[in-house]
Amino acid sequence: MWERKVVVVGDKLLLITTPDEIGEKIDWLKRTMESANMRVERSSQTRQIVEDAEEADELGKHENIIRDALRMKISPI
Repeated sequence: MWERKVVVVGDKLLLITTPDEIGEKIDWLKRTMESANMRVERSSQTRQIVEDAEEADELGKHENIIRDALRMKISPI
């Protein structure tokens, strides 16, 4: 197993390798980046689902408050 040396430099990745191993290391790096991007996308989708559910819950609460207020105005007890 070769040692994987990758360094993040700003918005670039620096891959330290030899000419003989560059193809294998580039393939590994591509797979690693694809996997990381998929995890970030799943996390973003999950966060959006939670935010949407919380927003729907809050809207439901506001609708109940408005409905109750209207009922009180229409038919006071």
